[in-house]
Amino acid sequence: MLVFALAASAAATASAQTNEFTPTLDTRVTWTDSGGSSGGGGPEWVFEIAPGVEVVRESGRATGAFSARLRNLERVRNLFASRDSDRSQSFIELSGAGTYEAIENFLFIDADASISRDNTSSFSGRSRGDPLATDKNDEQRVFSIGPRIEFGFGENGRGSARYLARWYDGARGELAEERVDQWNAGLSDPTAFGRVGWGLAYSRTDTQYDGLNSEESLEEIGRATVFFGLMPELRLRGIAGYERNDYAGNEESGSIYGGGFDWTPNSRTSLSATVEDRLFGTGYDVQFNHRMPRLEYLPSSHWQLSFTRDIQSNLETLAGGFLLDPRFQNLLALFNDPVIVALYPDEADRRRRLVELYESIGGNFDPLRSNLYYLERAARAALSLIGARNVLTLSYDNSDRERLNTLSGSFIGDRPEDELAIFGRVRTSSLTLSLTHRLSGLSAINASISREKAEGSESEQFSDLEADRTWLRVGFVTRLSPDATGELSYSHQRTESDGNSSTSFNDFTENAITATLAMRF
Repeated sequence: MLVFALAASAAATASAQTNEFTPTLDTRVTWTDSGGSSGGGGPEWVFEIAPGVEVVRESGRATGAFSARLRNLERVRNLFASRDSDRSQSFIELSGAGTYEAIENFLFIDADASISRDNTSSFSGRSRGDPLATDKNDEQRVFSIGPRIEFGFGENGRGSARYLARWYDGARGELAEERVDQWNAGLSDPTAFGRVGWGLAYSRTDTQYDGLNSEESLEEIGRATVFFGLMPELRLRGIAGYERNDYAGNEESGSIYGGGFDWTPNSRTSLSATVEDRLFGTGYDVQFNHRMPRLEYLPSSHWQLSFTRDIQSNLETLAGGFLLDPRFQNLLALFNDPVIVALYPDEADRRRRLVELYESIGGNFDPLRSNLYYLERAARAALSLIGARNVLTLSYDNSDRERLNTLSGSFIGDRPEDELAIFGRVRTSSLTLSLTHRLSGLSAINASISREKAEGSESEQFSDLEADRTWLRVGFVTRLSPDATGELSYSHQRTESDGNSSTSFNDFTENAITATLAMRF
């Protein structure tokens, strides 16, 4: 359901305003030689029927997108045997994010929600995004709500204040209950004195853990920024601030010093870089984006490159966190690209294909699930080539996470409950190549291959653990009618482990054939 929420958000950048309420019905039949929610269960058939509803509202006081499905799965090993009710599953899957404008251009209420089931392990089981990964122990629920104030002053000054309460509930072991309260406030006027401007920002995050570990943590950051417009396309930034947190078990505080620049030579290219001296050492954030229009004999291209090092929380990647993903924000610019419009003239189909492009470059890829805060060093790169009939995307994602606070952790069989509670350091990387080739105005072929690697180390309880995943997917998609789309696909995935003999970790290999019918009413 995250897919539709992303699609609806992409549609919000289109010039036409849309308010839609759409009942849906998705049906799927899969044969796999390695069944079960976690894989390795032997050959089986999986039948699914999922009625649902999709809501998109882009005008008026209330705007946003909401999608919900009731997924009903029946797993059958022998088509001619009696029905086994223990192999049936029914659960709700939903995703949504929206805003209510309580006072025009001033007071807003933001809310988002997510209920999903997906593999929560970087080291075992199915790849993330596999529709057969429906273990009830992997269900995750996130809900957020809070007010936001936006206002302007002077010629270019802007101010904002926001409070957001977010609740997380996970079904597996230590991934139990977590609440985060966030306060943010800011004032800025980048051109207050001509080329010179200023900015102030404050944030506070309180985290409470319930269940087996009733602990609390706090982070507070304040920054003052001086802007200097060296030329219209180049702006320099000087930064000074203060921060404190108690992630390491005792309160730490210190000063922040740094600087950066924003370079925008044209509407298609941007480079932003920030470097700061922080409590944890050097923090940085580098973002590069470039979009080249299609020439007579060359496809259009979209380049994205980022390097970051900062304190992160996994909770931010759930329930609406994707809206803040720079990769997602930059891909929105492609929604009305003439090449994309010609390739997918139907607006609804164009939304879905754009989301698939986002996911293929690493969007919605974060196999780690943890209650803990961590220091993350990440590098991400993506290249998309868009031709008259083809969209080719190559993406690379590398993340090195070191935990900051501590909770107890253990394995359930071959599954870590909270991977950062077990391993002090978790490194993940992925390389994905995907292709969409349009056969006609109604049909297309999709193909992708991804390679993922995860490493867990620095554990006081267990030896180091490594896992490699490969996932190959090929599919044929065709529009059967204006409101119905069919797809036939084949997938092969393999997970191989190395080390940690103290667990019952098993390798996993699967071949699957899936037929899907998606209807909109």
